Amino acid sequence: MPCGQVTIGASATKLQSSSQRVMQLVIQNNSAHAIRVGDSPLVSTTTPASANGGTAGFGILVGVGSNWNSGTFTSGAQQLTQWYVAGTNTDVIDYQYTPED
Repeated sequence: MPCGQVTIGASATKLQSSSQRVMQLVIQNNSAHAIRVGDSPLVSTTTPASANGGTAGFGILVGVGSNWNSGTFTSGAQQLTQWYVAGTNTDVIDYQYTPED
């Protein structure tokens, strides 16, 4: 599986800015804070407090030292540019993906 890293910015941050269609996505949170993972609505609805475990956040909560595995996307390949992470500014998140054939 190819892999990458993303540094979370002051707001929700794209996993990758270049186009890459993927069949599966795995997010590994090795940072010291919880994060949220989601698509574009994450950008406008997630605050740092909700990203760190609050109940008001949008997206999938990934705890410290945990990972989230999408499994194979049943709706077909998705663009990595449509996936975002939100959390504490400057935290680094690892990800792996299965590229579309």
